Amino acid sequence: MDSYNASNSSKLYSISQVHALTGVPKPTLRFWEREFRSFIEPLRTPGNQRRYDDQAVENIKRINHLVKVEGYTLEGARKKLEALGVEG
Repeated sequence: MDSYNASNSSKLYSISQVHALTGVPKPTLRFWEREFRSFIEPLRTPGNQRRYDDQAVENIKRINHLVKVEGYTLEGARKKLEALGVEG
């Protein structure tokens, strides 16, 4: 995982902000971070707090849609993202 750099120009979100934006519970976000390593890789602050960029938030929304709305398994969702060429 990359470390947080305060000079990073893109917007970064805490896990609470990502939960508010996506509706995905924080424990699920932590779990998905391990399951979808190549699609969700938050930066870390010096205090080891997660910071998600815009791409990670979009990928979380995609994963949530695939799993909760379309009924994909986690493995199926991962394969679908790979087939779509989604980047992390």
